[in-house]
Amino acid sequence: MDKLVAKEITNAQAAELLGLSVRQIKRIKKEMQNSGIQAFGHGNAGRKPKHALDQSTVEQIIELAQTDLKGANCTHMAELMAEHFGISVSPRTVQRVFERAGITIASRRAPRQRRMRERKPQLGILVQCDASPHDWLEGRGPNMALHGLQGPL
Repeated sequence: MDKLVAKEITNAQAAELLGLSVRQIKRIKKEMQNSGIQAFGHGNAGRKPKHALDQSTVEQIIELAQTDLKGANCTHMAELMAEHFGISVSPRTVQRVFERAGITIASRRAPRQRRMRERKPQLGILVQCDASPHDWLEGRGPNMALHGLQGPL
């Protein structure tokens, strides 16, 4: 862009070098002459997003989490705040507020690990048994269970 402003290359050459259209190059060149290097930055840089929570709402969420809604998880807390306090935020927003404030939240317990049975000392010692209840007599008698065994006998 410096070469373009110094008229060392044309708009078409700059467009080809940067992979932009000639129209974009003209727009950037004009803006660069008006505002300098800041023409390359995003126009909203440094501004607070329009949909960001205001600080009073953040403080209210933190206060509720430490008093009235203590012990609730993020989803339950978001539902209760919408229902009772008129604060409508998503569970993920509640989680982000807590992360930024350094507050630990109630989380789900990890599922209990299943204990593995101890291995048998020799191959083939384990006998497995299964029973499948079914109407084996096709209505001519009670339901019965067929037992099956697998392994050395």
